[in-house]
Amino acid sequence: MPLERFGLHIDHNPLPPGHAPPKTEAAMADYALRYNRAMLADPRFPYADICAQAKPRPQFTQNDIRQPDEWAGPPPAPPTSRPLSLGEAARHGTPASLDQWIARRADRLDEPDDFALTPLAWAVLHDRPEAVRSLLAAGADPYPTLCNHHPEAPALVLAMRLRRPYVIEMARAGGLGTRRPWPRRLMVIAVETDQVALVRLMLSQPNQAGDGPLHRRDEPLSPAMKRALDARSKD
Repeated sequence: MPLERFGLHIDHNPLPPGHAPPKTEAAMADYALRYNRAMLADPRFPYADICAQAKPRPQFTQNDIRQPDEWAGPPPAPPTSRPLSLGEAARHGTPASLDQWIARRADRLDEPDDFALTPLAWAVLHDRPEAVRSLLAAGADPYPTLCNHHPEAPALVLAMRLRRPYVIEMARAGGLGTRRPWPRRLMVIAVETDQVALVRLMLSQPNQAGDGPLHRRDEPLSPAMKRALDARSKD
């Protein structure tokens, strides 16, 4: 989170005797405001399209990527023919500019950025199906191992939580259910988001479900999902 570096070393613990007090939180907030404005004003900063907040938010809070509809930020900026990065091209670049960036970064399509998101994940967050398809056709992985340090960041996880209509298309492009089995984690998310057809597909193909239950006991399941899981348990 490059715009939050100013807050990494705030210490609220009592100071030992003889030590000078740290900057006050008001001074830190003032510094942060000036820092963020300077970052956004720099033409080299590649996140200006998503980091400008449309309205004030409560201090010292973050949106959780498990709620990607809130986390994604303001609406996408107008299309640009000169995006500063592949991620920005995926968010709101013209088709031609996206193709140019894909060709330039063909061997690094699955590299996460400062927000732990790949270009494909950005295209999913901003619901750009044609950009999703262009990246998949170029070989982008919807479920790359590079994103394992943030399990909610892979493009396929975001697409499932947002119920994008191209979820299965993405999974097939990435070889899920064919070249590699469906990970149990994705199956759990499909159950949590009540995507019955997707769960049935996962259970009919090679998967890592194992013998344990696929649902969390503290979450209610729809009748259709219960029937799908009950049918599986009888197999």
